[in-house]
Amino acid sequence: MATINFLSQLWGFAFIFSSLALLINTKLVNEVFDIAEDRKIFTLFGFIGSIFGIFLILTYSVWDNVWHSLVSLIHIIPLAKGIMILFFPKATHRLIHSAKKSGWLSLILLVLIIIGCFLVYAGFTL
Repeated sequence: MATINFLSQLWGFAFIFSSLALLINTKLVNEVFDIAEDRKIFTLFGFIGSIFGIFLILTYSVWDNVWHSLVSLIHIIPLAKGIMILFFPKATHRLIHSAKKSGWLSLILLVLIIIGCFLVYAGFTL
C-alpha cells in the first residue's frame, strides 16, 4: 500500500469517527472545549501539535493533485494549531470560546465527515 493511501484512509476514518462522536455525544464537546481552560494542558497540546505537525510534514508533503494536496494540507493543520497555541495563547483562547458559542460546530463536523468519506474513498480506490 502506498503511503498516500494509508494516510488518506487514516485521516478519513479519524475524521468520520471523531466527528460522529462529537455530534452524537454533546457532553464530549464540552469536555474537549474545557481543555482550553487549563493553561498547562493547553500549552502541552501546543508543543505536541507543533512536533506532530513537523513530523507529518516531513513524512509526507506532496501537492500534485487534489487528494494528495488535501492530505498535505491536513498535515499543516497540527503545526499551525501548535504554533498558534504557543505564540498566541490569548488569541487562540478567544477563538476557541467564539467557536464554542457559535452555532457552526455541527456544520463543521458534518463537513469533516464528508471530507473523511472522500479521503476513505480516495484511499481505497485511487
